[in-house]
Amino acid sequence: MANPYTRLKEIAQKFAAAVKDRRTIEAFNYPDVSMLTNITIYNVQASVEAAERLGYVTEVYSKGKALHFRYVKKLPSIPWEIS
Repeated sequence: MANPYTRLKEIAQKFAAAVKDRRTIEAFNYPDVSMLTNITIYNVQASVEAAERLGYVTEVYSKGKALHFRYVKKLPSIPWEIS
């Protein structure tokens, strides 16, 4: 019979790797925030909704006047109960 602690260790390592190495995709950027219009905001909203359906969250960050969007894989569910 396998050691239950070894199995727990394997589960924890797999979970930690999934959290640490989440897939990130650089999606798109706007070089100047003043370029955003109602149409582009609608496009951003549609892209965010599509990413969520595929299991990603959208992160937005800025560098200077530019806005950058990237998709990051959602965190996996915790494989054990925490009480």
